[in-house]
Amino acid sequence: MRRSWARLIKKVYEADPLICPRCKGPLKIISLIDTPKVIEKILRHLKLWDRPERAPPPPPPRTLHYDFDLDATEDASRSFDPSA
Repeated sequence: MRRSWARLIKKVYEADPLICPRCKGPLKIISLIDTPKVIEKILRHLKLWDRPERAPPPPPPRTLHYDFDLDATEDASRSFDPSA
């Protein structure tokens, strides 16, 4: 299971992340960067950080949709019958 991530990347991108694309020699992981601020700093330095600076759009207004039309005058004349 330790290399399952590599198998999934190979399956999705059709490239083995543990094989050098130039010389086809084996690669090994020497470090892992998992701190978001450090990742952002590196990507900004490389001019690869293109995160949008604006806020996401507001969610659409919540509305209720009925499968049938309610007629207030017709419904008011009906009485509720729990035995029905």
